[in-house]
This record gives sequence, structure tokens and C-alpha cells, in this order.
Amino acid sequence: MTDAKPSEVSLDLDTLEKESDPGPFTFRAGGERFEVRDVRDVDWQDLLTVDLGIESLRAALGDDWKRFEKVRLSGWKLDKLIAGFMRHYGLGNSGEGDASAGS
Repeated sequence: MTDAKPSEVSLDLDTLEKESDPGPFTFRAGGERFEVRDVRDVDWQDLLTVDLGIESLRAALGDDWKRFEKVRLSGWKLDKLIAGFMRHYGLGNSGEGDASAGS
């Protein structure tokens, strides 16, 4: 048993602040500019069914997803986009998307 008092906690999420912010990840496709926010800033309940790929891009684009899904884009470019934003925010294995692109 521990001697911790009921009011003490190991981690207080209510006062926690993000340590660093790499800034937005932006890209151009179909002549339009898009901004991908840090997927780690998306509410966790919105990420319950998200993997670190196209679904995380959809969550991170937020309202811009409707515009983006109208853009015609080859699969290898989508791979590069996902790898780029994942690398920018330090998520997952950033080399995964590059492997299928042949670089």
C-alpha cells in the first residue's frame, strides 16, 4: 500500500502543457494549400479508430478534409504526404511511406 493522500496524483492532466510545438505542416495539392495540424492535438475520442496513415491524415486535416478528398493524387504521392507529416510531428516510423515510393 502507498501512503499517498487522496488529493495527490502522479500526473495532473489538467495542468499539463505541451512541451514543444513543431508548427504546422503545410502542403500543396491540386493547386490548393493545405495545413495539417498535429494529430496529437485531436481529441482522443476522435482517434479511437484511427491508425497512423490515411485516417490520421483525415483527422489532422479536420475541416480541410472535404477539400482534400476532391484532389486527384497518385498513391505514391499520398505515401510521401503521410510520411512527411508523420516525420514532421515525430509520429510512428517515418520510413514506412518512403519504402513504397522507391526512394
